[in-house]
Amino acid sequence: MKTRTPISIYIVTTIGLTIMAFEMFASDSGYFSSPFFWALILIAIILLLIMNSIGDLIENESFSRLLKMKNKNI
Repeated sequence: MKTRTPISIYIVTTIGLTIMAFEMFASDSGYFSSPFFWALILIAIILLLIMNSIGDLIENESFSRLLKMKNKNI
């Protein structure tokens, strides 16, 4: 099975891209004090954690299927 990217890499990348997008389209850096900015970051991190958990569930299911197939062949 292929190696998955750690969740910390996804979180850092998402925060970096969000800050970059706000820097490109905001007229000043006052967005750091905006509740909209922090809510967006929080929602993005929660979605990334959910994505990681779903990936873990899929990986566990794949391992259990492989184990069942291996036990059948023995």
